[in-house]
Amino acid sequence: MKRRWQVKPSDPLLVDRICRESGCHRVIAAIMANRGIASGAALDTFINPSWSQVRSIDRLIDMDKAVGRIADALFRKEKILIFGDYDVDGITATTILLEFLLHAGADATYYIPDRMTEGYGLAATHIDDVARARGATLLITVDCGSDSHDAVKRAGQYGIDVIVTDHHTVSTSMPEACALVNPCRSDCPSKATCLAGAGVAFFLIIRLRAYLRDKGFWHVGRPQPNLKDYCDLAALGSVSDVVPMVSDTRLITRVGLEVLNARPRPGIQALLTISGNKKQTIDAEDIGFRIGPRLNATGRMDRADLGVEILRTRDPAEAATLAEKINLLNQDRQAIEKNIHHRIRMYFAESPELLTRKTIVLCQTNWHEGVLGIVASRLVERFYRPVVLISFRDGLGKGSARSVPGVDMHAAIASCAAYLDGFGGHPMAAGIRLRPENYEPFKKAFEDTITKMTAGRDITPTVDIDCALDIDMISDALMDEIAALQPFGPDHLEPVFLARNVIVGFAREVGTGHMRFALTNAGRGNAPPVPAIWFNADMDAARQRFFPQMAYRLRHNHYNGKTSVQIMIEDVLPQQ
Repeated sequence: MKRRWQVKPSDPLLVDRICRESGCHRVIAAIMANRGIASGAALDTFINPSWSQVRSIDRLIDMDKAVGRIADALFRKEKILIFGDYDVDGITATTILLEFLLHAGADATYYIPDRMTEGYGLAATHIDDVARARGATLLITVDCGSDSHDAVKRAGQYGIDVIVTDHHTVSTSMPEACALVNPCRSDCPSKATCLAGAGVAFFLIIRLRAYLRDKGFWHVGRPQPNLKDYCDLAALGSVSDVVPMVSDTRLITRVGLEVLNARPRPGIQALLTISGNKKQTIDAEDIGFRIGPRLNATGRMDRADLGVEILRTRDPAEAATLAEKINLLNQDRQAIEKNIHHRIRMYFAESPELLTRKTIVLCQTNWHEGVLGIVASRLVERFYRPVVLISFRDGLGKGSARSVPGVDMHAAIASCAAYLDGFGGHPMAAGIRLRPENYEPFKKAFEDTITKMTAGRDITPTVDIDCALDIDMISDALMDEIAALQPFGPDHLEPVFLARNVIVGFAREVGTGHMRFALTNAGRGNAPPVPAIWFNADMDAARQRFFPQMAYRLRHNHYNGKTSVQIMIEDVLPQQ
């Protein structure tokens, strides 16, 4: 699919100011000026964030209520049940709160529902089958619960208090929990909507530790925990849930990566090892492509408890055994995902008229629900339109929805609520439940809604380019400054550069649809070529010997103990 290139316009006076005040490379100043940095001091604060900058934690509504109730449960030795979600964010949020409460001497257990048989979120049946069965008098949700009205009401009937901690979009009404800590509440003054569920759980234990300290709770026999040790989990959840990498989430992730590199948990080290990682430094990309998918596979293909177990174990041998099992689950997930994706692509090849619609809505009986979100994301990437995939089983359909930037999926789904048994999610992703008889009405309503939402707008994939940077201007010093801007993620994406007049000195296809190159700038003397790779390349453009314009990112390539610069090609404009 052809993409529209958009070079961000930098204010040269502002770029000059940032360079002068910070001493940074002009390219770095241009990148950050386009991202709202207006001075050298602001750049320094961005590159070197500190906990003193965190403000949202004191403005999270209901936080004091939640902390007070949990502390009462600790003092009274009540049974506490933590109820989590089955994705990486839910797994890490569960582990954060569980480890803290156990350290504090709580009588705490956890429960994560089975994706296939129970579905997402806290349901009324969980109150009877889990909370009451375990004798819990306090139930704390993590990464879910904001729409669990029936469950909270049922808990109240049995004298079970519920604290909801979450970050998903809250509907117009909220469950009558004793506390609902969610920065996405419309009445929450913190506006820390960048937080993942793990980030909210981490902020909860920060406030809880301080409250208990004020009450004289910590002592020699029960020392105050070092909360930095929980940042690795919060970073895993934040990166894997693809939340905005700004503000508090950026700080949490930065510190979490430091912990991951200094003293990785045995389970994380085992997952990295079995994934084939040979890098000396763990970064956000390793979380997103190595650790995260494997942890996610536990909830997609089996029970997410495996994810909690591998994160909690301190035994390297047990970690290795769990990692092997999780890796096999991930391989099964990949095979099922590939099969479903291939069948859908074949379906479109046979019925290309379906791609004239603004949306893709498809269903099948007994599709594996655990992989539908991944397949939907791949279809969005390929066809660039909102996608909903639904699996029908035992008279009920469960679906995963994914959107494109600028189209609010949660709002679109909410407008079709009359045809749904339930839904929830974010602007970019949502989950739904519906009856078979409502599939066609929902499909039509969703198409009509997206058509209205996108009317008069150019919904075309774009390549957002930060600034021009010819290949011969790449240096080790610039690479170090770019590295200092990490971690990257939504709202702070990895920089993309524009190079002109690029000569292809070497080209070779690798794998299926990927190309390797050696590139130089035309007319720039004997400058050494820079290695490059283009994943899922446009083969017609890739076979040119000259690229008039090329959009690319810069990475360090680690191979055989050596580190070198590598260009990651995003797109190439063909010769006219």
